[in-house]
This record gives sequence, C-alpha cells and structure tokens, in this order.
Amino acid sequence: MNAILNTSAAPDIETLMQGMGRTARAAATVMAAAPTAAKNAALDALARRIREHGEALQAANAKDIAA
Repeated sequence: MNAILNTSAAPDIETLMQGMGRTARAAATVMAAAPTAAKNAALDALARRIREHGEALQAANAKDIAA
C-alpha cells in the first residue's frame, strides 16, 4: 500500500489515482469472495491499526488539510 501512495514514484496524480483504483477493484473482488469470518478479521485488524496509530493519522490529516 505504501508504494501506491508514494507520489514520487508516479509521474502525475492521474497515474497515481488510476493505480489506486486498480488496486481497490482487485481488493474488492477478493473481499467479495471471502468468507464472512475473513472479512470480520480484516475489519478487526484495520480497526486495531487505526486505534494504534490514531494520533499519527490525525497529525498527518491535519498537515494535509493545512497544505
């Protein structure tokens, strides 16, 4: 995921967004076919990471908004 968000690797925002869109579509296809337990585990893991890194996420968001 970090490579997708590395804007220095993308020649422009359109290329970056197209890559993110392709990745999201591929992930959606995999998640649609996954069992409920796997989806719940993924959501739990995501929620845990958000809680663990909440302060850093808020700081980065504030920096983006200020720019």
